[in-house]
Amino acid sequence: MAFTTDIELRQLRVFLAVVDCGGYTPAQSYLNMALPTISAHMSSLETRIGYTLCHRGRSAFKLTEKGEIICDEARKLFLALEKFGGVAERIKGNLAGVLRIGMVDSTYTNDFFSLQKIISIFNKRGHQVDISLEISRNMDLEKALIHTELDIAVGPFNTSNESLDCIPLYTEKMDIFCGQGNPNFDNNKMLTDFDLEKFDTSVRDYWNADDTSRLRGSKCRATVSSLEAQLILLLSGGYIGYLPVHFASRWVETNMLKPLCQGRYSYDVPFSLATKRGIDRSEVVDAFLTDVDTLLKVLSGRGAGDLNSPLV
Repeated sequence: MAFTTDIELRQLRVFLAVVDCGGYTPAQSYLNMALPTISAHMSSLETRIGYTLCHRGRSAFKLTEKGEIICDEARKLFLALEKFGGVAERIKGNLAGVLRIGMVDSTYTNDFFSLQKIISIFNKRGHQVDISLEISRNMDLEKALIHTELDIAVGPFNTSNESLDCIPLYTEKMDIFCGQGNPNFDNNKMLTDFDLEKFDTSVRDYWNADDTSRLRGSKCRATVSSLEAQLILLLSGGYIGYLPVHFASRWVETNMLKPLCQGRYSYDVPFSLATKRGIDRSEVVDAFLTDVDTLLKVLSGRGAGDLNSPLV
C-alpha cells in the first residue's frame, strides 16, 4: 500500500495533528478545520488503510495498537520527506531542510546566552532552512525530542536521561520576588522560615513540589504553567514566588518587583541544549550545533557576568 497522492499525505498529516493535540476537537484550531472535515479525513484514512486507528468518545481520545504503529511510521515518512528535500537542495550547494527547535519560556532576557544569538549566527550562513520554534514546558520538550518531533531543545534538562545528549550552556539563578502592594515590598527586614509561612505563594505546576519545599511550608495559593503567568501574579502584589533573576531584572529596575530574603533561598538551575541520542543527525542540525559550539567558546573566553555563569 503506497501513500503517494497529496490527498493521502494530507490525511496522514491530519491524523498526526489529531494525535499531537489529543483529539479531534482540540485539533480544530491547530488545523484550522471544522470538526466534520477532520472526521471526514480520518474516516477516509481508516477506509484506505482498512482498520481503526483511534477511539474517541466521552472518556478520552486513544490510539489503537495499530494506530500507534501507523503514527510512528507516519512520523518517519514525513522525516524522510524533509530529509529528501534537504538532500535535493544540498546537491545544488545549499544547506536546506527543516530545523525544529524547542525552548522553555522566559529565556530571551538572558544576555549571557540566548537562542536569538545562535539563530542570528546560523542565519548568516545564507541557508535555505525553514525554522520552527516552539516554547513549551520542560517535560513536554523532552517528550518531543524523544519522539523526534523536535531536533533541538534548550532547557533545564535531566542530563542523566539516557535518551538525550546534552550540551551544558549556562546556569540560571532563581530567587524569590514580590510586587508592589505585597506586605513585603517595603519591608527591609530579613525574612525567616517562620515569616515565609505567613504569605501566599505562587508555584509552578511543573515544579510544584520543588517550589513548595524551597519556600519552607508557606501557603500555596496559586499555581502557574509558565513564568510569564508567574510574573503577572507577582506583579499583582498578592503573592511571593520564584523567578529567574535575569527575567525579573527589568521590573526590579523599575521598582515593580523586589527580591526577598537577600538571596537566602536563591538557587541555580543548569541549562543544556539537548538532542535525541542514537539517531543520525541532519546536516542542518550539525551546522546549528557547530554555531552553538562557536558561541560557547567565545563566551567561555570572555568569562561570566554577574547574572549567569557558563558551565564550559
